[in-house]
Amino acid sequence: MWKDVTEKSPKNGRGWMNYGLSLMGKGDFKEAIEAYKRAEITNPFYSYLFINFGIAYGALKDSIQAINHFEKGRALAPNDYNGYVYYARYCFEEQQLQKARELAEKAIELNPSSYMAREILMGVYQALKMWPQLESLAGSTLVLLPGDTKAMQFMEAAKKKSISNKYAFGEYAAQHGSD
Repeated sequence: MWKDVTEKSPKNGRGWMNYGLSLMGKGDFKEAIEAYKRAEITNPFYSYLFINFGIAYGALKDSIQAINHFEKGRALAPNDYNGYVYYARYCFEEQQLQKARELAEKAIELNPSSYMAREILMGVYQALKMWPQLESLAGSTLVLLPGDTKAMQFMEAAKKKSISNKYAFGEYAAQHGSD
């Protein structure tokens, strides 16, 4: 559908960005970046566009471009938690734990109900062996989502001071990849 939109309306930046998202969904990150470049022509100040650039470059292991684009997306919308949470996920996957922590904490400050930010931050706290913080965050997540399996596993890990559950640091990236 979005490819058709770009063919019929080549100056439609939204169409190009959504086409890029569909390409990322298929794992075609190089072509997604090309679509985002087309979107940037008409939407140079759209923060979500730069977040998507960051995700695509991250998937291609181009850390310089990924970081630059995540930073630009965040700068364009400093009060939008999305720029922080997706950048946090990237940093977590790249084992940049302190940066991931800072970004995920800011994302939660901006949107306390963001499950993605909570999940990333619980993984960071576990990887950094910050057991009291992990227990507190898992507990507050369980208040929001009673019975949540991941939060219960993080809670158990915090109480046992263990990084052996399946949501431990190394498993997050394998499970979530670049979605």
